[in-house]
Amino acid sequence: MKLDINEKIKAHEKYVQTLGKEGVELILDEFQFENGDLIDVNLSESSLTDCSFEGLKLENVDFYRANLYSSTFANTQIVHGSYIKSNADYTSFIKARITETNFLKAELPETDFSNATIKNSSFISADLREANFSNSVLENVDFKYAWFKDTILKRVILKKPLNLDEATIKSINIGTLEEPIILKEEQAVQWIVNNINK
Repeated sequence: MKLDINEKIKAHEKYVQTLGKEGVELILDEFQFENGDLIDVNLSESSLTDCSFEGLKLENVDFYRANLYSSTFANTQIVHGSYIKSNADYTSFIKARITETNFLKAELPETDFSNATIKNSSFISADLREANFSNSVLENVDFKYAWFKDTILKRVILKKPLNLDEATIKSINIGTLEEPIILKEEQAVQWIVNNINK
């Protein structure tokens, strides 16, 4: 029997609105979202492990406190997204186009943002340990209180970053995962400052 994802989403939205008294919590594993974009959808507190949103457009989709472990948003267009307090370890945003999206307090260890374009977005207080931003473009992105440790920044393009001076920068990797080149603390900060595109 084919899963009716639209009905599942409606049931989950009711579950969220009624604080669990009605509807059904959305829990999916290895599900592929396809055949249509997601607009104005509330997927907060859902559990979407190893799911695929690849190639879709997500506009005003709320993933507040969602579990997104190992899911993929590769080649996805994300506009006005909310990933506040989401658990997105090992998630892929490869080649994603992300604008006006909030990753406040998101758990993003080893998340892959390589070759992505991220504009007018926020990583305030986000955990970026070993996150991969290689070959990505980050423009007007807020890093206040973000946590950098072995975060991969090889060939990253930084334009007008916000509040980098208030981020916790323990170390960055300007090499690759396989062949790391680790810069620590002051050396890491200086490298970032030197590589901001004026």
